[in-house]
Amino acid sequence: MSEENKITISPQVQLVETAAQKSFLEQRVLMLSQLLHDKAEEVLALQRDVNERNEGNAELARRVEELTARLQAAEANAAEFERQLYLARNQTPSTAETETPEAI
Repeated sequence: MSEENKITISPQVQLVETAAQKSFLEQRVLMLSQLLHDKAEEVLALQRDVNERNEGNAELARRVEELTARLQAAEANAAEFERQLYLARNQTPSTAETETPEAI
C-alpha cells in the first residue's frame, strides 16, 4: 500500500470513539445491574412463597399426625366396643344374671 491510501485516525477521533465505547459499556453495565437487581427481587419473592408453602406443608403434616392419632384411638375404642358387645351377646344366662352392666 502506498502512503496515499492509508487512513490515519487522529488522536481526537480515537478519543471520541473510546468515549463512545465507554459510554455504551457503562449503559450496558447499568442495564445488567438493574436486571440483576430485578432477578434478585424475583428470587426473594419466590423464596418467600416457598417458605410459606413449607410452613403450610408442615401445618398439614401436623394435622395429618393428629388425625392419624385420633383415628387410631377411635379404632381402638371400636375394637373394645366390639369385644364387649361380643362378650355381652355370648355370655351364659347364669353369668348375665350375676354380672352388672359396668363389668361388661
